[in-house]
Amino acid sequence: MPVAFCLEYAAFRELHLDWYLRYAYVRTGEWTRATHCVEAAFDALSAGWATVLRSACPAARAWELLRDQAGERTTCAEGHSWNIHCLLRDAQADAVLLHHRLDLSIK
Repeated sequence: MPVAFCLEYAAFRELHLDWYLRYAYVRTGEWTRATHCVEAAFDALSAGWATVLRSACPAARAWELLRDQAGERTTCAEGHSWNIHCLLRDAQADAVLLHHRLDLSIK
């Protein structure tokens, strides 16, 4: 938990945790790796939370951390249940994953 703005951090974490876990699960194919991925992303976010809040888009920074963590825990091995990130750039692959696998709107 960050020292400054901990209420805001807790609210951000609560708001996004479920969707981050779902995304990480689809990327990694395993709940344990997905949980580690999301925890690592939130740890990194917490460490620089005050700086993140001053950025133009805190949610974008958080997503970047999550995507990086998921990428480190994912392989493009044959048989992986969802390897769209092996075919498209990260932003494009995320849009496809979020819309088609997690049923989120494109907007």
